[in-house]
Amino acid sequence: MDAELERVTTAPGAGGMRLIPDCGPGMSTDVLPDGYQAIMKVVTDVAGPAQAGQVSEALGKGTLPGQVEEFRAKLKRLAERGWLHHSPGGRFTTLGDRSQ
Repeated sequence: MDAELERVTTAPGAGGMRLIPDCGPGMSTDVLPDGYQAIMKVVTDVAGPAQAGQVSEALGKGTLPGQVEEFRAKLKRLAERGWLHHSPGGRFTTLGDRSQ
């Protein structure tokens, strides 16, 4: 069996690296790409839960559906990786602020 495993190789880049890492204890947003750091700052600074439209507007994009959807996808990705909490109503909060 060991000989069989030794013959298995992977091509360079086959596994890839995640752009947005899973959030772990003590991790800083500094590990996130600049655009995601900006999103985290907006969510942190908003009074209460943030919506994708608020984030899009705060970052100078706009509130048209296509503009907002870009940020909704990024917010969901941050929530999936443990950086944000996503409420059923489509609002996002930092993990320390789950009041709504």
